[in-house]
This record gives sequence, C-alpha cells and structure tokens, in this order.
Amino acid sequence: PIEEEASRIFKEFEEKKENIQGVTYFYFEPKYSIKGKISGISLQKENFDKIFIFASPKGKENISFSARNSSKRMNMAELLKAGIGDLEGAYGGHFAASGAMIKKEDLEKFKENLQEFLKKNPLK
Repeated sequence: PIEEEASRIFKEFEEKKENIQGVTYFYFEPKYSIKGKISGISLQKENFDKIFIFASPKGKENISFSARNSSKRMNMAELLKAGIGDLEGAYGGHFAASGAMIKKEDLEKFKENLQEFLKKNPLK
C-alpha cells in the first residue's frame, strides 16, 4: 500500500506542482507518512538545479513544509522564514534542507509571502 501511495503522489506531483518564481511547490495529502520519500524527488540528477517546497497536513490544524535545494542557489531556512513572515509558525534547518510549520488557514498567505520574497530576491 505504501508503494501504491507513493506512485499516486508522484503522478499527482507531475499534474499539480506549482511554480512560484522558479521554486517548485507541491501540496499533497498522503495517507501515510512518506514526505521524506517524496522529498527524494529533489535528489534526482535531473532536478539538481531546482528548489522544491513540499507541503502536507500535519494534524488537523497545521501544514508542514520540507524545502530542498541540492544546487545551493538559495538558503532554504531563509526561504521558509520569508514564507512565514509575520504568520504564527516555526521553521528550522540549514542551507540545503529545512522544515517549517504554519496554521492551515495561513497557507495562501505563506505562498504570497514566498512570491514577494522571491520577486525581491530572485534565484541565481
């Protein structure tokens, strides 16, 4: 069942991923805890120069994020910090990989914050 779920999500990724100023953003709702496996998309050779943010529900009230960047084009902790902005939330991590959490109702504002930050700080 986990492999079937991963296959479903990989297919959904191709159909529903969004481009936010050059960052590939993907929100998904897995049946199992497989975000780490899905985040592995960013490690594939053809994706080396891309930046990814994966988002999924965490409990009933929160959204968690996993940001990955093999190319070192941008600091992932700073990117997620910018997404949170003045929202209630938390982030942590390092240059190549970071995580964050916000309230579900703040998801669109998080994406708007990312958009604004990336307009002012374009990818190299």
